[in-house]
Amino acid sequence: MGRRSDYDIWYDKYQPINRDEDNFLYETYGEDLEYIKRQEDKFVWTLIDSDNGLYLSPGIHLVNRLAYIVCKNPFDYGNVRDYKY
Repeated sequence: MGRRSDYDIWYDKYQPINRDEDNFLYETYGEDLEYIKRQEDKFVWTLIDSDNGLYLSPGIHLVNRLAYIVCKNPFDYGNVRDYKY
């Protein structure tokens, strides 16, 4: 069995919540952003575009953001990292 991807590890650990049938990404503006702002930070991840590719970063970020994700399981700020998307 091959090595699991960073994305698969993140997905299994934090369990993103689908907002509709097969999509868990929230927009960064409008009603979606207002919804994200009402969530506890420890449940929100930001999909970020960096020079090294796309990453899932814990919390609500404003720079280089592409989308937000709300997860079932919270992260711990003292023990969390970015994950390659």
